[in-house]
Amino acid sequence: GCEQGCSQVKAYARFETSNEVRSAALLSLINVFATCMIMGTMAWLFQIDTEGLVIAPIEKMVNIIKNLAEDPLRKPDLSRFDPPADGGKDGKIGPQLETGALEMTILQIGGLLQVGFGEAGAVIIGNNMSSGDGELNIMMPGRRVIAVLGYADVVHFTHLTDCLREDVMLYLNTISHIVHTCAVRWSGLANRNL
Repeated sequence: GCEQGCSQVKAYARFETSNEVRSAALLSLINVFATCMIMGTMAWLFQIDTEGLVIAPIEKMVNIIKNLAEDPLRKPDLSRFDPPADGGKDGKIGPQLETGALEMTILQIGGLLQVGFGEAGAVIIGNNMSSGDGELNIMMPGRRVIAVLGYADVVHFTHLTDCLREDVMLYLNTISHIVHTCAVRWSGLANRNL
């Protein structure tokens, strides 16, 4: 008997787990919210770093090149650009070494173009830089100008160098200052020093 009757008996149990399910859902919701906050904060920080370390320096370099294309003889106005947010007391930027080096290279190339070509080549350089195709067209048509040319020569330069030694540069700078001042005073431009 009893064995045969017990095999037919079925037992059902019901457990109240709604509190555990609610707390698991709440923990899951908090986990998703915390993950979203962390991801949002990381994206915001990445955007700030990208703006400060990549986009702003590249925009600055493009503006420097545009300024040089507009007027190759004018020094680029760097005061319009914001100083770096993380700049030190010397104005040096820590993590922007490559972009800072590129900016300085562009400024130095611009300075060399200004010195090398002078007023005579400024229009040609400006037209070539603003053409946008990146090619240097040396066969651009020129323009006729009326000019008075002056030439100053320091005679016996090697003898002068032997006598003055390290003061020779001071002497040459004084002569250059006089010549350049006179040229500017009479609405002229010193094209180059040889």
